[in-house]
Amino acid sequence: MSQGGPGPWRTRPRKPATRWSTCRRRRRRQARRSRIGLRDNGRRVLSYADLRSDFADPDGREPMRTLELHLTGHMERFVWSFDGIRFSDAEPLVFRYGERLRVVLVNDTMMAHPIHLHGMWSDLEDADGRFQVRKHTLDMPPGTRRSYRVTADALGRWAITAT
Repeated sequence: MSQGGPGPWRTRPRKPATRWSTCRRRRRRQARRSRIGLRDNGRRVLSYADLRSDFADPDGREPMRTLELHLTGHMERFVWSFDGIRFSDAEPLVFRYGERLRVVLVNDTMMAHPIHLHGMWSDLEDADGRFQVRKHTLDMPPGTRRSYRVTADALGRWAITAT
């Protein structure tokens, strides 16, 4: 066998590499080497069910009332609303000072929305309605329902927004 020949393992001539196939092979090699992604890398992905507070419910009172809000919108136009009502047509949500209430969010869209109630903390509840953890912003994946408690301890007008 001569030096530089194809060798006994090559039975057919190699096709010339295209730019696309070369890039694809290179990306696969890099992914195998660096273990990109969440699978098989020894890490655990946490969910809201894994969150636990180091302290008990700071307020301790049961909510006096429940407010349910549906996250709605139009995917193609990228227009979002609560309960299908445009912001300019919506009535303000009224929280009485000192009131403890439960807010139930239902994401009826096919997009994740981070929801933030300005000026007040959100005390996330688990599926059984027990205090889980205190947060400023709640992540709402598509098709989910989450509830949290709020103590209206800040006077003024505050926005509830998808940040």
